[in-house]
Amino acid sequence: MSYPSLLFTEKASGKSIDKNVFEDVKLSLLFSGEAINAMRVLCPPNDIPVRQELFKLLLKSGNTVLGRFKELSQVADNIRRLDEALANSRCDNERNYLYLNLLGFLVQFYRLAADVEEGGGALLNRFKGWFINETSGDTFKSIEARVNELEDYNTAVRVITQRMVGDNLWLRLEDPDTYVNRLKAAARDLGLKDIKTERDTAIQIGPRYINALAQLHPEKFLAFKDFYEDFSGFYDRSILSYRYELNFYIETAALFDRIIKLGLPLCWPALTAERKISISGACDVSLLAKNVTDIVPNDIEFTQEEP
Repeated sequence: MSYPSLLFTEKASGKSIDKNVFEDVKLSLLFSGEAINAMRVLCPPNDIPVRQELFKLLLKSGNTVLGRFKELSQVADNIRRLDEALANSRCDNERNYLYLNLLGFLVQFYRLAADVEEGGGALLNRFKGWFINETSGDTFKSIEARVNELEDYNTAVRVITQRMVGDNLWLRLEDPDTYVNRLKAAARDLGLKDIKTERDTAIQIGPRYINALAQLHPEKFLAFKDFYEDFSGFYDRSILSYRYELNFYIETAALFDRIIKLGLPLCWPALTAERKISISGACDVSLLAKNVTDIVPNDIEFTQEEP
């Protein structure tokens, strides 16, 4: 499966900037590692104006795309955490249960992507169109229907005996408002010490516990197994690249918004056939990381003769 990039109209340039460069120019103070990973890959010249189209929409008042990108980023992070958990699953029952939850988030991502606002240029329109096409396919509809059918089973297993915390399965924490806990609190108020040391209740579940749980709920775990066997080939890890791409747009748009509110100049570079970079009134935005807002502009010019 080949997901449509939000950064490149065709394919990545294959050339990258050393990550130390971002530290040298202090951009690492303004952007997360994920956004910088997206920036490190050199942007082909033809993709510069295409990205500008999308940024202009993100900065447009009243648009819903930025909010949708944030939703997609959160879902993509859940997919990433479950992807890691799936890779480290220790038994088939754990794998099957995690896979169902992972595809549940994948279905959510597909639906959100297909419903994104239009008008953001070639990259966004291609992104939206691809997911519209996928969500109309029989395979996706079958997965979505099965995820919904198994929601009660999934919730029952999670709520009754387990809960998802990060990328691991953990024992469900005790309700803090039980009678026993209320009596303990009253005893502490009277100055009485606990007769035993409290242990951490967030104990990672082992394969033996999970398999025992499957024996207690055979119908549910058999359904999880059938789901995995039917759709194990659907998940493609390349969707994880959207975490970098989405955060690149989200964080850069936030920086642009900050620049505009401070009254600093913001421009969209134009491409030229000449091999040079010429900027009038350039501002060092890395100073914003130090809360410096009185930035003195400078003119910059790089040519082949004077790089």
